[in-house]
Amino acid sequence: MAVHRDLSLYLKTNADLIVVLAGRVHRRPTGNAVHKLRVAIRRARAALWVLRRGPGRFRAKALRHSLRRLIRGLGYVRELDVAIKDAGSYHLNSSKLKTRKRVAERSLRKLTHPDKNRKLAARLKKLRNDADSFYAKPLFQPINTQMQRQLRRLLKHHVRSQVELHALRVTLKKIRYIFEAIGKPVDSLRDTQETLGQAHDLEMLETLTGTTGTNRQLAAEYERLRVRASTMARPAILFVRGQLRTP
Repeated sequence: MAVHRDLSLYLKTNADLIVVLAGRVHRRPTGNAVHKLRVAIRRARAALWVLRRGPGRFRAKALRHSLRRLIRGLGYVRELDVAIKDAGSYHLNSSKLKTRKRVAERSLRKLTHPDKNRKLAARLKKLRNDADSFYAKPLFQPINTQMQRQLRRLLKHHVRSQVELHALRVTLKKIRYIFEAIGKPVDSLRDTQETLGQAHDLEMLETLTGTTGTNRQLAAEYERLRVRASTMARPAILFVRGQLRTP
């Protein structure tokens, strides 16, 4: 998706997508629709994050709560979906994962029920109206200050442990969508994010199957990805810091 200087257009595009995709996920809570809805919600939340730091002080507490609950439900279904696919590669039994996925899908259908979707659509419409023609660039300085603070904390470490890699993955994902919302380049972050995401998927597979450290092939692949992500971390952080110096 192209980046936009017009934050209200960016928000409107993704708000419309959320409503449409939530309906699709309710009918079939798995597959590509789940992924697309997660991305649309992340983009809408990034736009809202920017707006909340502007002079209008957009609160949208009920909307933020709804989106947070929905993306958690989507995330759990997606994690189980990936774990089931990966389990075969490491000769792991996926029967329990499939049972858990069916339960998670039922919960997701409740979260995307038409009644809930109508309320979500109304809240998104109100936010879109409030943010109409809102321009992102005047907000760059307060956004810059907050991001720089987060990045300074990350740069103090070598980003090698699971905890540090998880913190980096979450932070870079948030920054990527905020950059996209305000029209800054994100392509240089994609490889790092992909590696961090693959490492996280294997970590979740170990956790969900109770095989942490016991499957040699899985442990070796996770370690390879962890080392690769560690070497990619600093250049990615420095790239972000460089972008923050340029309004």
